[in-house]
Amino acid sequence: MPEDSSHLARHTNVDPIKTGIVLTGSMAIVTLVLAIEAWVRGPDALPHRLWQMYAAWQRELSLYLLDRIAPKQFAMRQVLWGVAGLLLSIALMFQLGPSALLAVAVTGATLVIPVLLYQQKVTQRREKLQQQIDPTLQLIANALQVAPNLDEALRLGSEHLQPPMSEELNLVTTSYRLGTTLDDALQEMAHRCNDPFISAMVIALVVGRRTGGNIASTLRRIAFSTREAVRVELELAAKTRGQRNQFYLVVALYPMGLVGMKLALPAAWEILTHAFVGKVALGVSMAVVVACTLWARQILSPENL
Repeated sequence: MPEDSSHLARHTNVDPIKTGIVLTGSMAIVTLVLAIEAWVRGPDALPHRLWQMYAAWQRELSLYLLDRIAPKQFAMRQVLWGVAGLLLSIALMFQLGPSALLAVAVTGATLVIPVLLYQQKVTQRREKLQQQIDPTLQLIANALQVAPNLDEALRLGSEHLQPPMSEELNLVTTSYRLGTTLDDALQEMAHRCNDPFISAMVIALVVGRRTGGNIASTLRRIAFSTREAVRVELELAAKTRGQRNQFYLVVALYPMGLVGMKLALPAAWEILTHAFVGKVALGVSMAVVVACTLWARQILSPENL
């Protein structure tokens, strides 16, 4: 009986050192989790600031495109694209072999796709607005000859023009009828469009309305002076777009070359994906391709020419 008691005591004794280590480690983990949570939720935390920047960028484009996509919805769309890219990378790794760089590259590329598509919609809308500036100026100038006031002339323009200019003019007249002054509604349009030609049109309307000058004649002069400038800018944008597409075609040769190496030179592919030097070379080459792509986009942007 005493032997059983001593055996039970040995099994039930708790080592205070191990217990202290476990408790200390648990408290450290809990403290770290609480600190990370407080840091993430803090108003000045880096994740919070990054989200604010992301949300501000998305809201600006959403306001320009006149859609109702919230930042969280757009972020969720990006996450879905990223999940699709991850699944695609897994499918590729079944064919090419396991590669963390491949998964990161494919997933990162798919995360960028919705941003590029959104910016493409912005570019297309801006070009349509620029193409409509001349007929808009002429129509408003003619409408001012018969309309009793500028608000009525803008309303006629919103009814007879095509989107997106009709949408912008409709927003101006709607804001005016909801209580906003006409000058403020026009200035909101200039701020939303962020286009020098539309800003010139808004300035002419606001100044002419305040000074009581001949707004129709001023609009016709602006239309004459901006017609050629808009044409040149649109041609320049079309040419740079073609050059960017050619560059993207050249960039697409890089992943095609990797696939060709996998199929034609399996020994070289094995070194590239399993050896440390090969992984470094592959990672550096991917970084160079990404940097060159961003650099080419900046060089070929019409704003930098």
